[in-house]
Amino acid sequence: MQAVKENVNRGTPDFPLNVYSFKTDVVNVAYHWHPEIEMVYLEKGEFTITVNNESFRAASGDIILINGGELHAMNQNDGTVSFHSVVFYPQLLDFESKNPFQRSVLEPIKKGKLCMPRRLSAGDDCYGEVKKQFVRIIAAQKTDFPYAEQMIALYEILLVLYKGGKLFSSSVSCGEAENIEIIKKVLAYIDGHISEKLTLKALSDCANMSEKYFCSFFSRQAGCSPIEYVNRLRIEKACELLKTHKMSVTDTALETGFDSLSYFIRRFKRQMGLSPSQYKKQNLKNS
Repeated sequence: MQAVKENVNRGTPDFPLNVYSFKTDVVNVAYHWHPEIEMVYLEKGEFTITVNNESFRAASGDIILINGGELHAMNQNDGTVSFHSVVFYPQLLDFESKNPFQRSVLEPIKKGKLCMPRRLSAGDDCYGEVKKQFVRIIAAQKTDFPYAEQMIALYEILLVLYKGGKLFSSSVSCGEAENIEIIKKVLAYIDGHISEKLTLKALSDCANMSEKYFCSFFSRQAGCSPIEYVNRLRIEKACELLKTHKMSVTDTALETGFDSLSYFIRRFKRQMGLSPSQYKKQNLKNS
């Protein structure tokens, strides 16, 4: 079974890179993964981020670096948060002719043998230069040659991390790697059956574990219970459907696996900070 992953086309076929900017009071990004590298600059506020099975609180100014294939989630519902995210395929940086930098740095990063540090904070070595180049990537969107500016900035970031000794060999143990693959398999099952009734037994069977052990295992890996994860993902799916303006709130609830409209509304408001109808109306106004 293919593990669930975020399937989003990044940029263009010639330049697969996207820059996302957010200012929000609520951040709820369910546990997921994608083959691209992701760099996040938290400009203001705080949020909790989980990468693989490590959770920590990111603060204003932090730069979070997520290697391709890593499971990750972000959550925040207390105060305004502003952050920028750069997501790109590492193949973007390939040279037509091999050179020492490609062999020593780019190829190992693409193959997951060389990893970026999890976080850089103000005062850390390399932080100032990495932040400078990150800001350059964002600002380049308004220039005449954004792709050239962004490519140069990405090379600068990786070169700075390499020269500063911040890149390290992947140290995931066989046991950790196996756990990550089990979680990916379960997430794929959830994603494929999100509109159906999902039982704890079905999820634990998918992981080939007892229900009791699976609950503990999933919570350690994902930072939340299986049922909490399912509900978070269902609300994310509901947001996508409501943005199209073609589906009613009731139909959206049913389509995302909620058999109680009142519970769907309560859960949506708790996670998103406003009701489904308000969310739908807000997005209609924005569009």
